[in-house]
Amino acid sequence: MEQEDVLPAGDLRDWFPGHYSPTATELEEALKEATVVLDANVLLDFYRVIPDVRAEQINAFRAVGERLWVPNRVGQEFHERRFNAIRDQAALFKNCLEEFEGVKKQAFASIERLREACGAPQDSFSGAARALSKSISRIIDEVSAMRDSSDISIESALRDDHILRAVDEILKGKVGPPLSTEELDRVSKQAEVRFEKKIPPGYCDAHKDKARAVGDLVLWEQILKEAGSGSRSVLFVTRDNKEDWVRRDREYRLGPRPELVAEMKKRAGVRFYLVRPSEFLALAQEHLGTKVSKETLKAVALNIPDNPVPAARTQGMRVSMARAKTLDELLIRMQEDDAAPSEAYERAKELIVRREQARQLVADAGHQIRLFKAKQKNVRDYLSTNPPQANQMKVELAQLTDKLEEARLRARGVHEQLQQVDSEIDRFRRDLEENIRPTVGGNWAPEDTEDSR
Repeated sequence: MEQEDVLPAGDLRDWFPGHYSPTATELEEALKEATVVLDANVLLDFYRVIPDVRAEQINAFRAVGERLWVPNRVGQEFHERRFNAIRDQAALFKNCLEEFEGVKKQAFASIERLREACGAPQDSFSGAARALSKSISRIIDEVSAMRDSSDISIESALRDDHILRAVDEILKGKVGPPLSTEELDRVSKQAEVRFEKKIPPGYCDAHKDKARAVGDLVLWEQILKEAGSGSRSVLFVTRDNKEDWVRRDREYRLGPRPELVAEMKKRAGVRFYLVRPSEFLALAQEHLGTKVSKETLKAVALNIPDNPVPAARTQGMRVSMARAKTLDELLIRMQEDDAAPSEAYERAKELIVRREQARQLVADAGHQIRLFKAKQKNVRDYLSTNPPQANQMKVELAQLTDKLEEARLRARGVHEQLQQVDSEIDRFRRDLEENIRPTVGGNWAPEDTEDSR
C-alpha cells in the first residue's frame, strides 16, 4: 500500500497568504519591483479630473518605467468607454448647475409663499433673500468656472485628444496581446463554472450579456499570463470595489480576494497586490519621488465609493436594482451596474425628471388654491364689517370664486399628470423586474412588499 506524501507543517501565513495585508516594506518592494498593472477605470479617470490632478497622476505612472503594463482587455474597455467618460463629466456639471438654479428658484418661491400667507409687506425677508441669492450665485459661478476650465470635450477629442496622446505615450510598448480564439473559448467555458461557484473575479457581472460578463475574467487571464512569463509580482491598480475583487469585513476593505492571491501564486508563482489609485499615488510620492499634492490625493480618493455593496445583494447589481425601493435609488443602482448609459437608464432619468416636474406643478396648484381661498376669506370678512362696499366687493368675490374654481380644475389636471407618471413608473419597474428575474433564477425575491411600488 502506497503511503501518501505528507506535507511539512508551515506558518499560518504560508498556508493563507491572501488573508494577510502586505506590510509597508512589502508594498514598497512591490512598487519598486513588481509589474504595475492599470485597470481601465484608472485610465478613464484622466477624463474626469481637472488638468492639474491628471498631470500628477500621469507623472506618477510614468515613474514606474518599463514595469508599467496594461492587459489588452483594459485597452479595449478604455477605447470603448472614453467618450462616455467625457459625456458623464459634462453631465455632472450640467446637473449640478441645474440643481442649484432649482434650489434658488424653490427657495424664493417658499419665501414668497410664506410672505403671502402671513400677509407680510412686499420687502419682508428681502435681506435674507439677497444673501441667499448671492451665496447660491457664487456657487454657480465657481462651478461654471471649473466647468469652463475643462480642457476636453467630445468635439475637441474628435479633433485632437491630448489625453489619449498622453495615455499612448506612457503605455508605448506596454500593452499585452489579446487572448487567442482557443483561449477565449476556454475562458468562456470556465466562466460558467466559476460564476456558479462564485470564484472571483467576474461573477458580479454574471447578469450582463455574455461578452461583458466575461470581461473581468478575460482581464484576469491576461494578467496571469503576463505574470507567468516572468518572475515579478503583480501590483494591480484599480477603482473596482466589487466583492469579486475586494475582500471586506463590513465597512473595512481588507485587500484582494484570497482566491486571487492563491491563483496567482499557483499559476504564476508570484505575489498579487491590489491597491486603489489614491494608495498608489501616496506610495509613489513616498518611494518613487514623484510630486503628488494633497489636493490630488484627496481628489483621487473621492472617486472611490465609501460603502461596499451589501452582502445580501451578491446576486449581482440587477437584483439590487429590482429591490430598489425608490426610482432614485434604482437610478443609482443602474449607474453602478452599467458603465455606459443604457436605454433603461435613460428611461429612468426621464421618468424622474417628469415626476419632479409633475410634483412641482401639484405644489404650485395647491399654493394657488390656498392663496385664492385666503383672499376669498379676507373679502368676506371685509364685507361683514363694511356693508356700504357690498356691491363692489361682491364683484371681486365673484372673480375670486371663478379663479379658485379654475385653480381647482388645474390642480385636478396636474394631479392626473402625476398619477400618469406614477403609473408609468410602476409599469417600468414591473417590466424591469420581469427582465431581471430570468437572469438570476429562483433566488430572486423582493426584500419586502414595499418593493412593488
